[in-house]
Amino acid sequence: MEDQELLASLKRGNNHAFGLLVNKYKDMVFSICVKITEDFHLAEEAAQDTFMKVYHQHARYKGEAKFSSWLYRIAINTSYNKIRQRKPLDSIEGVEREIQDQDVESGFEKLAKEDRLKSINLALSQLDKLDALVLSLFYLEELSIEELASICELSVANVKVKLHRGRKKLKLAIQDLLNNEIESLK
Repeated sequence: MEDQELLASLKRGNNHAFGLLVNKYKDMVFSICVKITEDFHLAEEAAQDTFMKVYHQHARYKGEAKFSSWLYRIAINTSYNKIRQRKPLDSIEGVEREIQDQDVESGFEKLAKEDRLKSINLALSQLDKLDALVLSLFYLEELSIEELASICELSVANVKVKLHRGRKKLKLAIQDLLNNEIESLK
């Protein structure tokens, strides 16, 4: 079912249609939230809040842009709001708990992903958040430059520049990772 059909069904009260939209977009929304917040737990909250906003505000979607573009813009804004609202950890226990959670999470991710994907993600994490987001949406979600401009609130020319520079930065970051890996094997 196409997004427009699912939205029309949702407007008629079919909550199952919303579940289908969530299943279709949950991974990319979470990926966007992680790239922006750089925090697994905060990204989970931002992704959940994103879908809650979509559920409660789906009637506001006018169809002028693709649904995915509208959704990703909500995810980006929600992620930035989560960062602004984040309360600093004020106890040693909180810091220790966060470090342990991150260690378990990163260890699990390393086991679960292919080496190539791991290298690309690691290289993306070394880029500016917006550069990484633009590259991910362009290559993974195959969004057009115009859609990216709308989502990221940039001009088309600026998106093209970000893609061009981002590819160069990504290539250098991957080369550095490979060189470091080769050096560690010696």
